[in-house]
Amino acid sequence: MLYCAHHGAGHADYTFTEYPELENALLEKLAEEGKDSSFISLYYGEDVTEDAAQAAGARFQAVCSDAEISVLSGGQPVYYYIISFE
Repeated sequence: MLYCAHHGAGHADYTFTEYPELENALLEKLAEEGKDSSFISLYYGEDVTEDAAQAAGARFQAVCSDAEISVLSGGQPVYYYIISFE
């Protein structure tokens, strides 16, 4: 499951459970939105493996090549990823 809440100019909430293709599409879309960011932090939850989190980080690095990407264990029990753009 991937849950994302983005509160900015627009508001969007996404919840996908057991649909990896949708999770991948959302990560790609989020990476596109963050391509002008200097720093991107991906905090992965307790149900995400480090390998899966590193793969998500690699997706962001491919799209946001100028950004510094950090993949960190957040340990959160509810959300698979919390993603911060700066």
